[in-house]
Amino acid sequence: MLYYLENVELTECMTCRHSRYKPRTGRGKTPVAYKKLRYFPTTPRLQRLFMSSRTAEHMTWHQSHHTVDGVMVHPFDGEAWKHFNSVHPHFSAESRNVRLGLCTNRFNLFGSFTAPYSCWLVILTVYNLPPGMCMRPEFIFLSMVIPGLSSPGRNIDVCLRPLIDELTQLWSSRALTYDISRKQNFVMRAALMWTINDFPASGMVSGWSTHGKLACPYCIENTKAFTLTNKGKSSFFDCHHHFLPLNHRYRKNINDFFAGKVEKDTSLFIFSASTNICYLLVYVDDILLTGSNSLLLQRLIQLQSLEFKLCDLGPVYYFLGIEVQSTGMGLLLRQYKYTFDILT
Repeated sequence: MLYYLENVELTECMTCRHSRYKPRTGRGKTPVAYKKLRYFPTTPRLQRLFMSSRTAEHMTWHQSHHTVDGVMVHPFDGEAWKHFNSVHPHFSAESRNVRLGLCTNRFNLFGSFTAPYSCWLVILTVYNLPPGMCMRPEFIFLSMVIPGLSSPGRNIDVCLRPLIDELTQLWSSRALTYDISRKQNFVMRAALMWTINDFPASGMVSGWSTHGKLACPYCIENTKAFTLTNKGKSSFFDCHHHFLPLNHRYRKNINDFFAGKVEKDTSLFIFSASTNICYLLVYVDDILLTGSNSLLLQRLIQLQSLEFKLCDLGPVYYFLGIEVQSTGMGLLLRQYKYTFDILT
């Protein structure tokens, strides 16, 4: 448990009755806790970005930034940012509201050849700033330090409670802030847009198990993983073949990959009715849908919505390095940008 807010005066755990402090061995009067959590509030640091003349104007950079189709230089150019604006119009109406990203990872203070130690850092990134600034060390906020002899594991959510409470307050209660660039006060809100972690840390933060055959959070029970005969460990070797085209030579290659296995599973589904035809392509958690009849497509989307939670992102312009352009004769697929980057 966390000795925080209403539990700040307790001296033992309410669940296991373990003492909060170590036994006193000397004459010192100050009790020493078994574990300590270092938390650094985020709100004052966000407010200082608007109170400084060097950073205040840059906090609304995304409002004047113009997106170029097929080119992503900032999270503002992505579909997630645009979708968030459409779902929360009151938040996006104020360009000074802050968009945050969270990252957490572990490191050993004493090197890899000493006694085991686990120190976890929780870092916040401000995505209101332009690309040349948001990744600078001075704008990456150290929010929390979780020291200890072992990893917090799934109990990291207990340690994250102060940060969650503050982010909840910034979203709902808001914070009165002075903007020096406009010489006025405004009510600042903040939203956590993304969490960026490696796969093990992602499992800790999200609560999803990253071990075993069901480790992939996208494939879940449809995974192609298998268990090794000798070691009993799960392997994801050759699990990508069902994403290949039906006529790809790797699907029928039984010598160089998984011995004796022909991949027949498909991610492309074709539906035809009379003179109408519809194509549905599944790639991990993305679905591309196209066809000859718009009413048929809308009906298919409605049927899929009854089974799955869908989010319609609109027309596709760029997918897996391929530019998609709609013309009067159909869809034009090209890799102009990819080829241009290689030649230059």
